[in-house]
Amino acid sequence: MISVSDLKIVSEFADLPEEDLEWLAVQFEERVFEPGSEPFKPGDPAEQMMIVLSGMMRIFVPHKSGWRFFAQLDPGTITGLLPYSRMKTYEGRSEIVETTRVGFLDRDRFPDVLYRLPQLGQRLVARMSDRVRNVERVDQQADKMQALGKLSAGLAHELNNPAAAARRAAAELKELMDALPNTVGRLVGHGLTPDSVMPVAHACTLADHEERLSTLELADREDELLDWLEDHDIEDAWRIAPQLSEAGITVHHLDSSTNDIPENALADVLAWIQQSTTATRLIGELHAASDRISELVGSIKTYSHMDRSADKQPVDIEAGLNSTVTMLGHKLKGKNISTEWAIADELPTVHGFPGELNQVWTNLIDNAIDAMQDGGALRLAAGPLGPMVEICIEDNGSGIPEDILPHIFEPFYSTKDVGEGTGMGLDIVHRIIVDQHQGGIKVESEPGKTRFRIHLPVS
Repeated sequence: MISVSDLKIVSEFADLPEEDLEWLAVQFEERVFEPGSEPFKPGDPAEQMMIVLSGMMRIFVPHKSGWRFFAQLDPGTITGLLPYSRMKTYEGRSEIVETTRVGFLDRDRFPDVLYRLPQLGQRLVARMSDRVRNVERVDQQADKMQALGKLSAGLAHELNNPAAAARRAAAELKELMDALPNTVGRLVGHGLTPDSVMPVAHACTLADHEERLSTLELADREDELLDWLEDHDIEDAWRIAPQLSEAGITVHHLDSSTNDIPENALADVLAWIQQSTTATRLIGELHAASDRISELVGSIKTYSHMDRSADKQPVDIEAGLNSTVTMLGHKLKGKNISTEWAIADELPTVHGFPGELNQVWTNLIDNAIDAMQDGGALRLAAGPLGPMVEICIEDNGSGIPEDILPHIFEPFYSTKDVGEGTGMGLDIVHRIIVDQHQGGIKVESEPGKTRFRIHLPVS
């Protein structure tokens, strides 16, 4: 039997008069649950309010990969159906962790309770509002984690390419630097002076700055160099010619700079040239790879807004879109999707939460990529529109069916196949734009063209 002291552990009941608590205790029915049992399951009718009197209960909600932990209910917690709630059935499931006493109040008793204790109605409505906010917070956090998983996979892929290029270039450069002293020693052994070698080095320096040629033109140059090297009895001509060609060296450079080089020293001079130009190229590759890594790290910082305030602040829309496209670059490349930019000059900043807005761009751009076939086209546009900034995200994918279009911002409504979407992405997008930023979002769609139009207030 439930006692007054049992009810006093519930914050909403604690300050009620003693006689009211005695009356309320009689309205509840007590049940005891053993570990592993389930007071309610998905689909069960929601007909009673519950209070945990002792023990512990956990709540789980459905997730595409199974069940996701939602909340732990300790003694004094109210759950189940609340007055004025429109809940009909349970979507989640409960699980008893240890022997637990639970008090049940039937729906039929709600009118009597609210009539005798009107102040309790307001408190229970507040509890219901807190529960709704908690559900929204958990859903939004889950969506963020799902987006983070996608971005982490893409980022790992993007970082792997320049990192692998840097490792490869560093290994080749070490081999060259190990071989270079021997080559220089052989040049000295030939009695060559700086005056005889420097014209060759100067010609190579000029060649390296010449305009780059097409693949076909490079192949022609390589054939000419191969013939020249074979005519001069240079060993491994087939290996040296491509490297000299890639460095921009031509037969003309060799003819004009090697006149003072003895025939028996020519092979070593060419080896020195090949090693030096290759080293220069590898240094350039290391520089490019490190620049790419720095660019990706910068995009991560822009996307996540590290070391920024959690309050609203001026937000650069173009920077947010840029960092999001970088984060999703692996998916764009995987489907050969081109990106067209139409960003207005001197685009004003908007007043908002940068992290949440980047979550919006991620959801919308990721959905657009999924909707497009290989070779699709993504268009990103932004410009001022009165006191607002308008951002358009458009794709040439299959479009959203007309009967589905009015429902896409509804919670748990997904246009994707079972297991591919939670149905929360666009609902969260709508909440971030409309509720958090007092903006607006509309969608226009037909086969071959879907456009999301977002309006956000200017800072």
